[in-house]
Amino acid sequence: ALAVHQHRRLLVTQFENALETTDAATGLFNERIAQIRLPKMILRSKRFDQACGAILVHWHEYGTVMNKCSAIQRSQIFAQLGSRLRRLSRDIDTVARVSDDKFIFLVESPLTREQLNALASHILTTCMRPAALMQDHAGFQLHLALWLSSEVPADAKQVFEMLGTRINHMREGTQRRVQFVDTPLTSAPHSDAAEAEHGRKLVEKINALEASQSMPSIRFRSSDSDQGRG
Repeated sequence: ALAVHQHRRLLVTQFENALETTDAATGLFNERIAQIRLPKMILRSKRFDQACGAILVHWHEYGTVMNKCSAIQRSQIFAQLGSRLRRLSRDIDTVARVSDDKFIFLVESPLTREQLNALASHILTTCMRPAALMQDHAGFQLHLALWLSSEVPADAKQVFEMLGTRINHMREGTQRRVQFVDTPLTSAPHSDAAEAEHGRKLVEKINALEASQSMPSIRFRSSDSDQGRG
């Protein structure tokens, strides 16, 4: 009886700990964990003289989608998005929800610019795939801001600020869905014809890549835009 009681108490403690560290809607870590782990990741990077990185993911259609969904649908959509993001991270990395429509990847060293950009591209293409729970089975439309410690040395507060500033700029309209914080700021109206053409090319590449793996094709919409190769 004592063993059973102790086991139950252990389960309760584990559950309470999970609530303190996890975002209930997505199953990802919460903002507090990201704020704790980012400074430690930067410190390890400096100690071993190897680059680490971070990716701030902004779901820019969050408000539009949420306004069209019931409470149950919202819960299911967030669970699906959380699952997609979680599958893209390594065991040593951290994925956390830091606001209603933003998520952060903390990518441990060693890391190169090319590897960080490849991960961002994988996040973008994975989340663009059709989602049955979304209206018209649309995918998740994202903007991603990237930071690499070896190219832009910064402390944790500065990293969050730089990533947030870049995302805010991308809200105004951009042809590039993936941007490093140290690349020149460029933007264009969402209705720009060149943006639509870039978007079609991106979708064509994604569909060609996924066809061999029997993945569902992505349907291009006129508002879709190209990703950056910053």
